[in-house]
Amino acid sequence: LAPRFPGLLWWWVGGVAAERHGAVEVRPWTEETAPLLARASLLLLPSRAEGLPLALLEAWSLATPVVASRVGGIPEVAEDGRNAVLLPPGEPATWTREVERLLGDSGLRAALGEAGRAAWRAGFTAAAMAARFEALLATARRRGARRR
Repeated sequence: LAPRFPGLLWWWVGGVAAERHGAVEVRPWTEETAPLLARASLLLLPSRAEGLPLALLEAWSLATPVVASRVGGIPEVAEDGRNAVLLPPGEPATWTREVERLLGDSGLRAALGEAGRAAWRAGFTAAAMAARFEALLATARRRGARRR
């Protein structure tokens, strides 16, 4: 895709064992990465196995559109076509086609980014996660009290 989109800079963030491939620049994940993520056209998470990646939540908090593998915990929180694009892992042709489509449609990227931000606000801010944890503890206490 890099030759088709020569104005874009492609970064492989966090892949310390990765090598440079053409227009791809390898960078470690640091606190300086967040401002770059906020300006990114897309975040790609082509994982073959994953829990719930922090990078997905960070991208959502910044309204950065996400393309991720349909693995692990990702499909439990992300809705394909609504707040992310979910793809099968290990299918480069499918990923290439979808990334090209998204890079050509700024409106769709903006909609995915805003829906991601809404999902983050609804369920993944510190306050939202604390409230869910408190509700879980209250449920455990009620169940424990009934057993006595």
